[in-house]
Amino acid sequence: MIKAILFDLDNCLSPADEPGRELLDPVFAAIRRENRGRLSEEALVTRDNAGREP
Repeated sequence: MIKAILFDLDNCLSPADEPGRELLDPVFAAIRRENRGRLSEEALVTRDNAGREP
């Protein structure tokens, strides 16, 4: 059996914010915490654009 988590952030299967934006808050917090300067602040604001921009 293959176990997986599917993140559909582009509104293909359902609206990206249907379960509420709070659902992914821990994911984006972890990315920010572990970033160590690799991603720009602009890249980190992707959370606000998740499902709205390609």
